[in-house]
Amino acid sequence: MLNNGSSTPLYIQLKQIITDDIKKGVYSPTAKLPTENELCSKYNVSRITVRKAILDLVEEGYLIRQQGKGTFVKSPKLKRELIAVNGYSEFMESTGKKPKHQVLSHKIIPAAKPIAEKLQINPESPVVELKRILYNDDQPLTFEVTHYPLDLFPGIDTYIADGVSMHDILRQ
Repeated sequence: MLNNGSSTPLYIQLKQIITDDIKKGVYSPTAKLPTENELCSKYNVSRITVRKAILDLVEEGYLIRQQGKGTFVKSPKLKRELIAVNGYSEFMESTGKKPKHQVLSHKIIPAAKPIAEKLQINPESPVVELKRILYNDDQPLTFEVTHYPLDLFPGIDTYIADGVSMHDILRQ
């Protein structure tokens, strides 16, 4: 509960309580938060205190406000170090999540100019275009489109399947 005698402002204490509740699953992703009035009553604080706590949590990415509908918990964004040399599966497992891959399509296509430039290959060079959905704990997390130059990874298209880590394929 909130401590009126603390040197920590009430809105920061309330913000911490709401953040802890989100992390503990009291408020799950996409769940609607109680109204400002309900929070005022529950924690015996002013509406200004509740608004400040909620505003800070919106700015920090924990909550989202929808006009006329309420305040909702945002789905957590997983942060991944771009310089990390591990794959999606390894990263998800390190966060305690269960990774899953669903291949939507994969085909060999000529590399369009923008893709060729990013891959530093000649335009029209053959690449495998892989479209898949990555899941975390059976919840869709992201839609991914990747391109693999066949000159660098000959036969890679024969290894692509649901549940197969591309990082593991590339390591072999």
